Order: sequence, then structure tokens, then C-alpha cells
Amino acid sequence: MNTLYTDRLVLRPFKDNDAEAMYKNWTYDERVARYCRWYPHTSIEVTEEYLILITI
Repeated sequence: MNTLYTDRLVLRPFKDNDAEAMYKNWTYDERVARYCRWYPHTSIEVTEEYLILITI
């Protein structure tokens, strides 16, 4: 996949070490999960498992 660069944003494919940032920023939050395809994650381990599934 390609990476998209703008003045204020870098959009790139997920990496293995993104799980902690993903969990702390949005995967745990029920307000975000309401609009996504997952339930709020209960731990970083759940996010790590999810990250493995979406990067296959």
C-alpha cells in the first residue's frame, strides 16, 4: 500500500507496533466503536489481535 502525505497528515498502513497507540487513542472508546465494526477493546492484547487480523 502507498502512503499519503499532506501538510497535516500522514496516512499509512498499520504496523505491528501500532497497537498501543491504537488502544490509547480510539479502540477502547465506546463512542468511537459505536460507528465502527468492533466492540470497545478491553485491553491492548485485544487490539493486538485485531491488528493481526486487519494486516493479513
